[in-house]
Amino acid sequence: MLSADEPPLNDVSDEQIQKFLGEMAPKVKELMEGVTLAIDYYKEGGYDREAWNRLCDGLAHEAMNLMMALSSPAYPYLARDCERAVREAAGITPREGGMREALQQQVGKGLLMSVLTVGRQTMVEPEEWPDELPATVLSAVRNSKRIKADPTMANLREQSPARERRRTSELPYCCVQFGSSLLSTPDGRVRVVPVCADASGVGGGRWLRGCSRTRSWRAYDPPRRSGGTS
Repeated sequence: MLSADEPPLNDVSDEQIQKFLGEMAPKVKELMEGVTLAIDYYKEGGYDREAWNRLCDGLAHEAMNLMMALSSPAYPYLARDCERAVREAAGITPREGGMREALQQQVGKGLLMSVLTVGRQTMVEPEEWPDELPATVLSAVRNSKRIKADPTMANLREQSPARERRRTSELPYCCVQFGSSLLSTPDGRVRVVPVCADASGVGGGRWLRGCSRTRSWRAYDPPRRSGGTS
């Protein structure tokens, strides 16, 4: 899963140390502010279960961020390798998949990094995890109810517009049942006829194109032909 042929790391430079310490200070401060908030709440007589759940959850989140940041200098290739492993498990690049796919892979990369980092803390090395781990992590992200319900995710496309147009253009034309009426045309396109329309299609209907096997259909406005309608 992770690269095993990377060259040995050189000693850290003064600039790297200063950058590392500069990034750690705000994270430690945020964690300590959460602890102080919990202490103050307790001193004020706070015993509400929901409030303590939120306090503890927030502290755990900050502690996890701190752990990941502290581990990053020792494993500088972890983010790159996890990103590659998740992309290979997905079988599609974020650019091809669109914003939803890109965000899912980004979350999957972060979750995979967390799993491997916690594993190291409990003496489980990355190479000791099953090869299916990246795919399992990505599947969990895609099936997460909370992630699906997130407003940002809910408003994103499944695929990029370019890929969607390409995929749709590759779909074969075939017939589709709509209500109790069906109407196909000699050139292979399909017109879906509402139940209220007659056999000639008068009274309504619209063109669709797609694949009956995948049940994927798209509205289609046929081009107007000179001397008549399509």
